[in-house]
Amino acid sequence: MLHSLNKLSLLGSCLQWEDITKIGSLPLLQVLKLGYNSVTGPVWETFEGQFSRLKFLQIHGIDDLEYWSVAESSHFPCLKFLYLEVLYKLKEIPSCFGEIQTLELIELNDCSDSTVISAKEIAEQQEDFGNQDFRVHVYIYEEPNSELKSLASHNFRVDY
Repeated sequence: MLHSLNKLSLLGSCLQWEDITKIGSLPLLQVLKLGYNSVTGPVWETFEGQFSRLKFLQIHGIDDLEYWSVAESSHFPCLKFLYLEVLYKLKEIPSCFGEIQTLELIELNDCSDSTVISAKEIAEQQEDFGNQDFRVHVYIYEEPNSELKSLASHNFRVDY
């Protein structure tokens, strides 16, 4: 039954990141939404072979997530949309996301400045690889500092 699952939303489940490793092995999973208190722990490490068909990933309000480790882009080979929301402690988006050829959009909503800066670096990588359709949209709920404002470009939008 679980092997045919293609969409999963978690909210308030208080799983550990190791449990998400098991979810990542679901062969048909295309949409994963991790909401408030769905997962606890400061470090998420993905491994090769996980999330092989995932197209949409949303992480929202996981208060203690600080580090996200992805060794290579083959961990999310089909990812098109990455939505990160209310992640104040997350230090950065893994740099290998710049190599995911299918990636179309990263949307950041009320995330740390360092996460925003890492998204800009990914946008530059995507452009270097010829992905002219790739975009980053950043939404900030207070006026951003001048450094964040200066990141804006044709494929990187900062709104507040």
